[in-house]
Amino acid sequence: MDDKKQTTTLTLNANGVIRPLHQVLEECTNSILFGLQSMELVNEIPENLRIDEGFFRLQFGKNDEDIEVKKEKYKVWLVKKGFEDLVKGIEYTLREAYLYVSIFSKSSELKTVQDFNQALPEIRKQALKMHIPDMLEKIEPHLAKSWSYKSQILSINKARTCLVHRGGLVTEKDINDETEKALKLEWVKLKLFYEKDNEEIEIVGETVIDGGTEGTQIKLRRENNTISFKQGSHITLNYKQFNEFIVTCFHFGADLVDCLPKEIK
Repeated sequence: MDDKKQTTTLTLNANGVIRPLHQVLEECTNSILFGLQSMELVNEIPENLRIDEGFFRLQFGKNDEDIEVKKEKYKVWLVKKGFEDLVKGIEYTLREAYLYVSIFSKSSELKTVQDFNQALPEIRKQALKMHIPDMLEKIEPHLAKSWSYKSQILSINKARTCLVHRGGLVTEKDINDETEKALKLEWVKLKLFYEKDNEEIEIVGETVIDGGTEGTQIKLRRENNTISFKQGSHITLNYKQFNEFIVTCFHFGADLVDCLPKEIK
């Protein structure tokens, strides 16, 4: 009886790399962003949401009756939870990207299903040991072209560490801008605008566009934004800023997929 070799074709799906990130961004958009938006509208606790007399509730620490104090504390908690989720999504996607480029770079060595099954657990084990800066460093040499958003992702990771471990209070450990002695956060904003009389006019909300009789060309441009929190201050962000961090993570994922190698040279 003739021995026949079994041939298996392995197809890497670059788009699958960002699926975990998209799932987290959907949750942030529907929950965290909604909570931050709601805090801009709430001025008092509605009557039907107030706790009835006789309701048993454990109270830890001082009960802040001031609605503004409650709102500020809730917004801080939401921002912390939001950055935890953003970093979680980034980590999941970078692990998938690390798996992708590792398999891609070892394609000539993985000749059989057995080779692949032996290599996969070790690659996943390595990815689980690494943090975001390590994964960025390991993935970058394997990309087909240079990528954007690296500094933004590192700053988001910095913010998450400060919020989770120090309650958002910037200490010496959090400083990434030695000149200003501050924690500098970076994100990307997509600016929609038109030009009139050589001046850029940003389109925000229900903007009335006055372009004259010659018509108006609406333009879109990516802008890099930063905000710095000096040592000793607290991280504070509003819902518009947090939304732009969500958008930044979305574009990071798209850019990462675009930079992943697709063809073996």
